Amino acid sequence: MSKKAFTLSFVLLIALVAIAVTLYKIQDNKNSPLEQVLNKSKITITAPPFTRSLSNEEKLKKNPNDKIKEVHFYKSKYKDANYTLIFAQYLKEPILDSVAKSIQLSLKDNNLILTSTKNKIDGFEGIYLEGSFEKDNKKYALKNQVIKDKLNLWQVLVIYPQSEKSEKNDILSDKYISSIEIENPNNKTDDDDETN
Repeated sequence: MSKKAFTLSFVLLIALVAIAVTLYKIQDNKNSPLEQVLNKSKITITAPPFTRSLSNEEKLKKNPNDKIKEVHFYKSKYKDANYTLIFAQYLKEPILDSVAKSIQLSLKDNNLILTSTKNKIDGFEGIYLEGSFEKDNKKYALKNQVIKDKLNLWQVLVIYPQSEKSEKNDILSDKYISSIEIENPNNKTDDDDETN
């Protein structure tokens, strides 16, 4: 191979790598977290762009134990993490502790280690669940904020692989959970007040 052909091949290879890196960055930026207002679910949250999962909504509606009137199931994936947001309106007031128990039951065979802490989000009763489990010989982290307002229940969940490289997912998942803003009809701002 001549020196000129080698140089041309090398330059072409560098150009292809640069294009691939640029396309990856564009795709990565397209999926990066952004503030989303989900009016039907009465929540504002910063997360990778969500898509609704109608098949998951149908599965949840068919569960005879839950008696769900309405449900919205959103999901997304970013940096090897799976983001989920579920809003459900029940016919009967749900119990927060039952959510923690259902997670424990669903992952009981996966070496689940889970801590739960009761808290409040925007004045609403909540429970924060954090832990880890194993699946297919891999260890995963789980963070789940559950919030209740009478018949309404929100689950803000993120699951991602645990490794030495998971620090970025730790930071992103904490930002996701802390960005929750629940629409509260009882919290009127000065702009909302009507004066005569």
